[in-house]
Amino acid sequence: MTTSAFFSYFRGILLLYCSGSHFIRIDHLKDIMYWLLFFAGLPLIIGVSWRLVASHINQNTPLTNKRILLLIAHPDDEAMFFAPTLLSITQPALQNHVRILCLSQGNIGEIRKHELVKSALHLGIKSEDDVTVLNDDRFRDSMVLRWDRVEISRAIQQHVTVNKGSDINVDIIITFDDKGVSAHANHISLYHGATRFIQNINGRQTSLEKPIELWTLATVDIVRKYISMLDIAFTMLINTPSKTTMVFVNTPNLFIRAQQAMTDCHQSQMLWFRWSWIALSRYMTVNHLNRQMP
Repeated sequence: MTTSAFFSYFRGILLLYCSGSHFIRIDHLKDIMYWLLFFAGLPLIIGVSWRLVASHINQNTPLTNKRILLLIAHPDDEAMFFAPTLLSITQPALQNHVRILCLSQGNIGEIRKHELVKSALHLGIKSEDDVTVLNDDRFRDSMVLRWDRVEISRAIQQHVTVNKGSDINVDIIITFDDKGVSAHANHISLYHGATRFIQNINGRQTSLEKPIELWTLATVDIVRKYISMLDIAFTMLINTPSKTTMVFVNTPNLFIRAQQAMTDCHQSQMLWFRWSWIALSRYMTVNHLNRQMP
């Protein structure tokens, strides 16, 4: 059926339906058809715009040739919250060395450690040797338990120092902000522990060419948290990339890849509410990071 034949057929159907209607006049059929075409094409318009914006942003990331540590509290944090960041900064052309330090195994032991390694590799981490998961009584998984910031600082220092503590092998640490995205006590603890580490190391290591930078994932209000890709526009309007602000956006293909990091790699965690999260959360699509100045 040709395009003209299709529209003639469709017009005939509308004429039959609307001939006795007092609400839709026949001379408005052309307007109705235009609106139907618009709404039919809207997903394509959104998809193309989304891809163009995301590609432009990610091609202009300032992080190149950096040693980057992603500090998380639990296996699956890297996928649920930081996927846009990881998928951007692990691009081979940027030549970054990205590692993950997770301070707890979660609540079911070794299986979650293996799931984290699988997810990390899926999100661009080069080797399973770049993923470290602690099994430490100091860092028990709990929604309400605040971890000691001094112990967190020590754990970071043990992980990033080499040559018996004389050298530091990290340029940038990325973690949660002081609200923890979901107000999770463990997430918030990471912010305070990382801040203490940065203060200590930058104050003591005068031989460092550049201070170690701390970047944190911004917490947004509950409305923005659950509008998925629509928050890209709000994020770009409110936050212009600068020396203290970075924005990472997943393309539609990378959005699906981020979802797969949860559905395929963290299968033990795929309860009903996490399906809602990966479908609606803006953190699967866009990350906004702020540089902290301890």
